[in-house]
Amino acid sequence: SQAAEKTMQWQDGYSGIKMPLYAEWTPFDLTVRDVLARPKENEKNTGFLPVERAWIDQVIDEGYIDVFRYLNPDAKEKYSYWDMKTFARDRNVGWRIDYFFATPGTVRLVTKARILDQIMGSDHCPIDLVIG
Repeated sequence: SQAAEKTMQWQDGYSGIKMPLYAEWTPFDLTVRDVLARPKENEKNTGFLPVERAWIDQVIDEGYIDVFRYLNPDAKEKYSYWDMKTFARDRNVGWRIDYFFATPGTVRLVTKARILDQIMGSDHCPIDLVIG
């Protein structure tokens, strides 16, 4: 599709960027449960397709850090999107599809990263980041 082609062009633009890794930074794995509530049921849905998961893996492999997970390593079932048609938010059956990524040098400046899942008004909730 035309939308998928544009997305891949955007992704390709970032694929050559290499981030220096610092000795004190230890990569961690994002588990599937960190990303969405029901991975098996969503394997063929846009947002969780193999090409999309491969791209996010590439972003992390190139040294970018998922700031929320870095600062909240024990947070469970924290999502930023819920399907409105199925009232998924009422059951917290969501996806974490809104991210802040930072370089290892920049992530040390971040003091707080939150998913503001109590704020209503959309199928997404705000996420915020505090620096300093």
